[in-house]
Amino acid sequence: MVVAATGGEELATAPLLNAPELAPSVRYEPLDAQMCALLQEKVAHSLGVQVRRASEPAPFVDVTSGVSGESCRLSASETGEDFNHLLDVAAALLEPSQMLVQIISDLAQLA
Repeated sequence: MVVAATGGEELATAPLLNAPELAPSVRYEPLDAQMCALLQEKVAHSLGVQVRRASEPAPFVDVTSGVSGESCRLSASETGEDFNHLLDVAAALLEPSQMLVQIISDLAQLA
């Protein structure tokens, strides 16, 4: 899962990003440590597994727009017995992603 804020205003994850609207000058910035920890907690709760957070941001390139940046990196390792189907995992991750989008949107309106 790759999650990044652009100037503290927008969230970018593959299913939520409308890349054609991004200007070439947009640069992704990693979530701050507090926001990444909150996301880690929500993802762990949603999946019901232990989720680890990397200490350093992870570089990435958005393949739809070519824009690069850094992200908060979360990982979990479980067996196929822990989840019935990939779609179950994707559905479970939707709620934390939507929650983070709302928080970032609210913060941008306060700025």
